[in-house]
Amino acid sequence: MYIEALLDRPLEDTQAPGRTVHLAPSTAASRVVGWRSAPNTGTLARVLEFLTTSDQALELNMATWLNDTGLHSSPRMWKGHRNYMKLVNEKDWTLRHILRRLRHGEIHVQWFPLLREVTGADPITDDDRGYTPRMARAWLDWAAKNNL
Repeated sequence: MYIEALLDRPLEDTQAPGRTVHLAPSTAASRVVGWRSAPNTGTLARVLEFLTTSDQALELNMATWLNDTGLHSSPRMWKGHRNYMKLVNEKDWTLRHILRRLRHGEIHVQWFPLLREVTGADPITDDDRGYTPRMARAWLDWAAKNNL
């Protein structure tokens, strides 16, 4: 996820004014709060202090989780991440957030086990497993049937 989604606006590159940049959450967090270098773990904790709503904190949790697990194909790795259970514990927010992003055409393969965990449902047929657009469509159809 690009940080612009977190900010609800494009982020302008401070080194090249007029150019929009796409940053990993840890790098973007340093620019959001004005730090000159990418933050370490302690700095990321301070970034959370600047985020005033739980939605913003959850957005950062989601972005960090996706960023940290994006290159891994193991569901065990995805589920073992420190932010995974935070997202599971916020079932309503997580479900709304992922469905909204799926409706806009964004797909992350990590979302499918998370959706199963927060809903207890698994609308993906055996024939659709492994085909992410079809898996996304199955979840969107499930959401429509459940008035979500």
